[in-house]
Amino acid sequence: MLAAGLLVAGGATALAGSAYLDSVRQAERYLAAEHPSAGSIAAAARALDGGTSCRQPEIADDLNAKPPDIGDARARLRGLDTALSRPLHPASGVETQLRRMGSAAPYNREQPESPGDLLSGWIQAREASIFSGCGGWGALLVSVLQWLGLALLVAGLALVAFRFLRARWGTQQDAGQAVEADRLRTAAERFAAADRLAGAGDFAAALRELASAVATALGGEMAWDASPLTVRELFSRAGRLPELRPLLRGFEDAVYGHRPVTREVYEAAAAAAAPYRAGAARAA
Repeated sequence: MLAAGLLVAGGATALAGSAYLDSVRQAERYLAAEHPSAGSIAAAARALDGGTSCRQPEIADDLNAKPPDIGDARARLRGLDTALSRPLHPASGVETQLRRMGSAAPYNREQPESPGDLLSGWIQAREASIFSGCGGWGALLVSVLQWLGLALLVAGLALVAFRFLRARWGTQQDAGQAVEADRLRTAAERFAAADRLAGAGDFAAALRELASAVATALGGEMAWDASPLTVRELFSRAGRLPELRPLLRGFEDAVYGHRPVTREVYEAAAAAAAPYRAGAARAA
């Protein structure tokens, strides 16, 4: 029964993966024309929504944008196609190497069931040496010194642990206060920070501040730090994705793609964010 269940589960997984890949390729075919029609774009969106096991919000946003961003949608579909077409295979010799490691001496020797068994065995041996009279008072003195050394060791470890936890708690409190202070920044303050960073030549950090400023202007002072939505989702839900696309593209390339931000990229993003500066200044 177990084998049959595994066989059924494996077959279902394979069918689900095949259907996913078929839906992705169907959407690619709908977008294959140089200038796909509105009907083809809608059909591609339906193919993704109906055939994939999870939604692709970035591709859906590209297809639903006004005008649709067909180039970005094609690139994302190609990436999905490539990932689904190349199943993972373990490297050759991995199983043999694991078996060799498992049979090695460090992993094949007898061990006590727990550290408690090791400590209790040591204690019982000390008690036996005391009450059996072996060594007389000298043995008793040695045992007392051993117990005293063990007590000092435990006390030292407890002191180190206490100091470590207290220092960590203090660090967490400081970090929490810093985050809380950052959450209180207004959109105008974030725009000002972006200007300062851009003036210093740090365009990557300036672009991040610019994105946070627009997100704050659209969703309030807690939108950037407290919202679970991505920047793309924040802009999309506000209905401003097409006009903010230069800012979004620069932000995603810098933060997710780790690409350098040039002055031209930043200036294009700043131009897209410019209409939100006036509202931020009035709110301040």
